[in-house]
Amino acid sequence: MKRSGIKNPDNNKLILFLLILIYGAVTFSTMINHEPWRDEAQAWLLARDLGAGELIRQLPMEGTPGLWHFLLFLLNQAGFSYQSQFILHWLLGFTAVVIFFLKAPFSLIFKVIFCFSYYLFFEYIIIARNYNLTVLMLIIIASLYHLRQRKPILIASLIFLLFNTNIHSFGIALSLSLIMGYELTRKKIDLSGIAAFVLIFLGFACLMLQIYPISPDQQNALVASNSAGFHLEPLLRAAQDAFLPGTQADSLVGFFFFIIFILFLLRMLNKVALFLLLLISIGWLYLIFAAIHEGSARQHGLIIIIMVFTLWLERYYPGQKDQADFCQIIKIFTFSDVSLHILKITLLVSCLSGIYHHYQEHNFLYSGGREAAGWISENLASDAVIIAYPSYAATSLLPYLPDHRFWYADREEYGTYMIWDKKFADNGYKLSYQDIIERSESHFDREERYYLLNKAIPAFEKSYQRLFRNSTTIFAQKDEDFYIYRAKEF
Repeated sequence: MKRSGIKNPDNNKLILFLLILIYGAVTFSTMINHEPWRDEAQAWLLARDLGAGELIRQLPMEGTPGLWHFLLFLLNQAGFSYQSQFILHWLLGFTAVVIFFLKAPFSLIFKVIFCFSYYLFFEYIIIARNYNLTVLMLIIIASLYHLRQRKPILIASLIFLLFNTNIHSFGIALSLSLIMGYELTRKKIDLSGIAAFVLIFLGFACLMLQIYPISPDQQNALVASNSAGFHLEPLLRAAQDAFLPGTQADSLVGFFFFIIFILFLLRMLNKVALFLLLLISIGWLYLIFAAIHEGSARQHGLIIIIMVFTLWLERYYPGQKDQADFCQIIKIFTFSDVSLHILKITLLVSCLSGIYHHYQEHNFLYSGGREAAGWISENLASDAVIIAYPSYAATSLLPYLPDHRFWYADREEYGTYMIWDKKFADNGYKLSYQDIIERSESHFDREERYYLLNKAIPAFEKSYQRLFRNSTTIFAQKDEDFYIYRAKEF
């Protein structure tokens, strides 16, 4: 039997076990070696330094619901170390891949190229962000989708969680809610159906309460300042990143892959539920990229995740017979199977990107934060005056320094986690070396000052002694290559 042009034989259990073992061993080894960057540190610092109520009030400024943050909050409350964040993230990602290998209705080859492609093999299991919660929820939903009529509360509970993983998952959660709601109303609704509706509504309500700012101070000023208008270029970049992560942005290449997605969408025309699922969920992503925040590969990769999720659900939607002739014409006209072949080819190429990033992690630094934090821990007292700029980069050090705070030059105050408010939007990227010095001198008179920067102080400045610079090449977050200076005269 064929489904979506992808064969579905019974996969050999021993081969699956060996593949899962290889996947787990390689990713766990890289996870242990990974140097977290600022976005990974930010969530931990919020969970570590804020109470539950304060964390909820901070979430609108983060622009995301807080399921991941509250998991980290529980780890902090239980007394676990920073490393526990990455072990938890790895466990969630590994669980998703195990379920996919064991339950997905695809050929063994397709399972391999999907699970060992860049996104599942690296981005969504090594980089500890909330996007792997989206991957996990979708894979679990797909594996249990046959129970949606008999156990609607189970699927509704997963949709509840999906609403609260990140703002990018809103579209897929909404589309699944609409499909499930329509299917439930076609039969006599019992208590379990009513409970499912309530759960879905509560998931949506929780999302709104977490991301909607109740005051101007809670709005993410940086995103607000970048969100004027609708821009085409981010759409093309997102399409290219989704299919070929890690390649240099090119408008023509991006346009090609955008068309490939349109062809993929058209092949679902006679399966209205899946057509709407794709249109709403990926349309929502494109709306974010074009009008709110252009994002990066980790957000763009959700396009591929949703496409494969839709392929999985095809088995439950055979298509509408009264539309068969029309849709057959559309398929012939659009060469719809081409989109599926291109998807498989790009997943295979993406595997090379995943392998390359594992190599990079084992030989270079993803971020210089951990190494710089180690030097501070060994050489500076917890009450040392450390002037940090830019604050967004410096946050990558602080999870390793629980007794330290930095004096952020852009905010002119002590802090740990980032605050994405107007003060940061006005100063976070604009201060010169001289601005930093003048601001610190106006607040600290005779204290011995240390400067944590991501650029070198000019060589002609003889009054500053360089004490530290990252010793290994930064291959990913190049703006987290750190320098530490001491003022010779104070």
